[in-house]
Amino acid sequence: MADPQETKPSLRRRILGGRDAMDPRTRTALSRTIVRDIVETSVYRRSDRIMAYASFGSELRTDEFVRQVLDQGKTPLLPGVDR
Repeated sequence: MADPQETKPSLRRRILGGRDAMDPRTRTALSRTIVRDIVETSVYRRSDRIMAYASFGSELRTDEFVRQVLDQGKTPLLPGVDR
C-alpha cells in the first residue's frame, strides 16, 4: 500500500518507473495474458464496438488486441489526440 502522504506525481513517477524497468519480454507476455482474458469475456464476445487505445512506450501492448478486434469484424474505437 502506498504511503497516504505520497503525492500523486511522485506515486505516478514510481509506478511508471517500475513499468519502464520491466523486462520487455515480460511486458509482452503480460500484455498477451491481459488481452486473452479480455477477449474471453462475455461482454467482449457480444460487443460489436470495442474501446481501446494505441499503446505507447512501456504501456500494455495493444497492437495485437486491435488487430484481433479487426479480424473478428468488430469496430475498434480509439481516442484521438489533438496536440
